[in-house]
Amino acid sequence: MRGKRLYLACNIVKNWSSYLLGVPQPVPVGYVIIGTTFHCNAKCIMCNIHKLYKEKPGLCNNELELPALLEKLKESEVIKKINHIDLTGGEPFIKEHLDDFIIGLFRLPNINLVTINTNGLLPDKIISAVSGILKSLPNGKFFSVSVSMDGIGEVHDRIRGIEGAFDRVEKTLAGLKDLRIEHPDFTIRSNAVIQPENIDHLGELKKYWGENKIAGAFGLIQTPFYTLSRDAGCNSVPFGKDDIQKIKSIGPKSKGADYYLDHNCNRPLHCFAGYASMFIDPFGNVYPCNFLAEREDYQMGSIKADPVDAVWTSRVARDIRAKVKKCPYTGCWNGCEVDQTMIQFEPIERVVKAMTLGMLSYYKMKKLNNFQ
Repeated sequence: MRGKRLYLACNIVKNWSSYLLGVPQPVPVGYVIIGTTFHCNAKCIMCNIHKLYKEKPGLCNNELELPALLEKLKESEVIKKINHIDLTGGEPFIKEHLDDFIIGLFRLPNINLVTINTNGLLPDKIISAVSGILKSLPNGKFFSVSVSMDGIGEVHDRIRGIEGAFDRVEKTLAGLKDLRIEHPDFTIRSNAVIQPENIDHLGELKKYWGENKIAGAFGLIQTPFYTLSRDAGCNSVPFGKDDIQKIKSIGPKSKGADYYLDHNCNRPLHCFAGYASMFIDPFGNVYPCNFLAEREDYQMGSIKADPVDAVWTSRVARDIRAKVKKCPYTGCWNGCEVDQTMIQFEPIERVVKAMTLGMLSYYKMKKLNNFQ
C-alpha cells in the first residue's frame, strides 16, 4: 500500500511539473474514461445523443470494436500506469462484447477498479453481463456499476423520456442487489443530474438510495459537446437563488460544489484535464476530458491510426494541453471534471495542513473559504 501511494505521489508531482514546465509527460492518474458507444436507448430531455445515429446512420459503423480497443490498451505503457478505468456511453450495455472487454481490462497490469455507468433500461442484459464479470473477477480487483436515477417514478420517466423507465431501473437494481449478496465487494452506485425538472424531488431520491443501500451522488446539469444538446458547453447553470439554496442543502455532491454555486458558477481551481485524465470516444479519438469530446479543436489524435502512447505524447497533445490551460468553458465543475482536478490538489491541502499542524489550509490561502 505504501509503495502504491508513493507511486501515485510521484505521478502527481510529474503532472504538476508537466503543467507548469511542459516536462515530463503527464500520467492520467485520475482515470481514463472510455466511451464504449454512442448508441442510446433513452431519450433524456437534457441530452440528444440518442438522435446521433438516426441523423447520421452510417456513422455508427465507425465505432471501434471492443476487442480491437482492448488490444490497443494492452500495448500502451501509459495505460499500464493507471489503476482505474471508467466506462460510459451512450448506453454501454448495448455494445457487443462488453463483458469480455471488462474482464480483459482487469487483466491489464495495474487495473484494480473498473466502473461503468448505465441508464438501467436493459435489466436482463445488465444483470447477466455483471454476473459473468463478477464470477471472473480476480481477488483484489473491484467492479462498480452506477445506475442513473433522476427521480422516483414518473419524475424519472419524464426526464429519461421513456415510459416505464423507473420500473426497469428498479428491476435492474433488484438484480444487482442479489449479486451483491454473492459478491460483497461489488458496489452499486447511482448518479442524479440536478436540473429544474427534479429540483423539488431530490430528497425523495436521497431517501430511496438510503433505504436500498445505494451509494448515490448528485451532479449539476452540464452537457458535454458529444451529447448534441443545445446547451452543450454552456457556462451557466439554469438555477435561480432559491433553487441554489435547495441544491446546497442536499448531498453528497462534488467537492467544492457549494462554493462553485456561490461564485457565479465559475470553477474555483484550474483544470488538469489532459494531464490527470484522458477520454477515448467510441471512434478511438482521444480528448483531454469527456466534456470536450467531439470538439475537433480539442482532439489529441486517434488510436485507430496510432498507438495510445503515440497520441498521448504527441506534439498535438502537448498543444491541446496548452489550450486546456486557457479553456473558455470555465463553468464545468462536476463529476469527472472535478475528480481529475482534485487528485492533483488534495495532496497539497494535506501537506499544508500537516506542516502547519492544521492551522493553515491551501484552499483558504487561495481564498476559497468554505471549500468542502
